[in-house]
Amino acid sequence: MRGHIQRQAVRVLELYGSAVVLLVLFLSDSLSGLVLWLALPRGVGDYNQMINNTGRTFVGLQRNVWFDLFDCVAVTITVIVLVHLITNWSPDISTRLGG
Repeated sequence: MRGHIQRQAVRVLELYGSAVVLLVLFLSDSLSGLVLWLALPRGVGDYNQMINNTGRTFVGLQRNVWFDLFDCVAVTITVIVLVHLITNWSPDISTRLGG
């Protein structure tokens, strides 16, 4: 009985931990997306300025760095969700409902 309770507690901590990590990643991806959309929109000549390291910046980072951050976080979110789905997949609905 005690082992079952400990396993359930670990499972709950894993689920809440992954939810918190995904929330932080989602918020950072949303922030970088808003920066790209509102503060550093794409414009004519941005590519040449970026290559010359004279382009527009936000918090000291150019648009290409914000875009790379946005992409990396999005890929990380996708990988975590896929791993979660694969490891928790069960064709039996009763196991997902705790029965």
